[in-house]
Amino acid sequence: MMLLQNNEYETAIKNFKNIDHSIPIIYSVIEKNNGGKVFVDNVKNPENIFILPDGGFIYYDTLNSSEDFMLEMKSFYLVNLFLL
Repeated sequence: MMLLQNNEYETAIKNFKNIDHSIPIIYSVIEKNNGGKVFVDNVKNPENIFILPDGGFIYYDTLNSSEDFMLEMKSFYLVNLFLL
């Protein structure tokens, strides 16, 4: 699981073209209108994306579910729950 830098958020946007829910929350972070963090499994071609908008909401999207990514995401969230 890798943290994207702000200038890399656009690589994640293609994964959200066909969703019909949570759009304002997702795009507010990806378009840098609101704060948050974006984690991916692969910087150049992400298939698993974990978005942590500022404010306590989380969003996970996958094109190809990865058990390793999900375990890393769960561990990260539980360890950092009170630090975010």
